[in-house]
Amino acid sequence: MRHTELPSRRLFARRLLGEAAAFVKEMSGEPQRRLSDLADLPRERLALLTGAVAPGVEWTESDQAVQFLSRAADGSATCIAVLERSPENLAVFDRLNGVRTLGEIADSLTQDLGLEREQAWSHAVTTFFGLVEKGVCVPANVVD
Repeated sequence: MRHTELPSRRLFARRLLGEAAAFVKEMSGEPQRRLSDLADLPRERLALLTGAVAPGVEWTESDQAVQFLSRAADGSATCIAVLERSPENLAVFDRLNGVRTLGEIADSLTQDLGLEREQAWSHAVTTFFGLVEKGVCVPANVVD
């Protein structure tokens, strides 16, 4: 059996505030999407999505993995995710800087690591959404 940690109260509060802010923007006429809806976007729209590390998330690297931490007000840190340290994973994570799109990240995996285009695309999208699901990354732009 695998143990799954429950999100910390701080992570819950961050997500709740994000939902509230999205609701206010939506009521003001600014279109909003749920994170769960993003994966359903057509590929050409999804390729325009940029990602960034979520506010308050820190990370440490070891020889085997990148560990993502959420720091509480008292200074204590909670591990919210672990990413296996591989050239492909590090290439995706290093490029989630709020500027590069998922399409550009996939292109760089093809050029820099020699991955096939479909494999590079799949890895970029899967890694990004895996980190979003864990609260490590957030979309940094709006695509419609």
